[in-house]
Amino acid sequence: MDTNDSITIYNRKQQQQQQQQQQQQQQQQHLIYLASASSPSRWKKLLLRHAMRNQLLRTTTENKRKTRSNKFEIMNILWFLATLLLAYVTAAPVPQDNPPYAIISSGTEYELRQLEARKWVCTSADGYANEGLRRELIYRILAYFEGNNEQGVKIARTTPVTSEEHNNITTLCYHLPNNYQASPPKPRKESIFFEDRPAWKIAARPFIVPRGEGTPFDFTSNPEVDWEAQATLLKESIKEVNEGFRDQPYYKVFYNVPLNTHFEVWFRNA
Repeated sequence: MDTNDSITIYNRKQQQQQQQQQQQQQQQQHLIYLASASSPSRWKKLLLRHAMRNQLLRTTTENKRKTRSNKFEIMNILWFLATLLLAYVTAAPVPQDNPPYAIISSGTEYELRQLEARKWVCTSADGYANEGLRRELIYRILAYFEGNNEQGVKIARTTPVTSEEHNNITTLCYHLPNNYQASPPKPRKESIFFEDRPAWKIAARPFIVPRGEGTPFDFTSNPEVDWEAQATLLKESIKEVNEGFRDQPYYKVFYNVPLNTHFEVWFRNA
């Protein structure tokens, strides 16, 4: 191969390399053009899609957080209600701690009962029952049950609670449990006293008021309880019995049960 052939081959290679470089440059320019022409729209779509995905994630996360928060609040409410129910159930008296009685006879809206002689813990104050007086009397006795007595012992509360208004004096009494009937702890307060009630013959009118329409403190003048109307109904229903029950003063009686408030009106035999 002479010198001229070598030069010719070299020049061809140079031309091929130049052509390849030109093609690469053209391809790069075409890509740059495509990028400049189409990228903004594509990036906008990508950014929009990304933003929508982030918003969806934030919304989903927020909803989950709210759901968890609502579930937590519901659980708290349920626990609170369960605690209240448990408190009412555990605070409810055992049956034998209620004042024992025998039913002599009964009608559609009344019972005639023979109550056994029992000891009650009581307190009284001048005036007829209003909210302030009622609370004061209840707190006095509850303090006694909670240990404000000479022995410092806590006493299980029982039912019923009786309230009597006579000669402008309101007297509130709780029935004492069986194990304290013989010798209850002496009160520290002079305003607390014991009442030994003899065997009584009473006419009773039971009725129910759903819980929530009043509180335990409202049992003597609950706006949902028309005591005078209940006493009148009892008076009318026992006319046929004619056993000398006195309708004045009468007893407003309260029982605490988990789901309802059980009230009664009592007339004593004269």
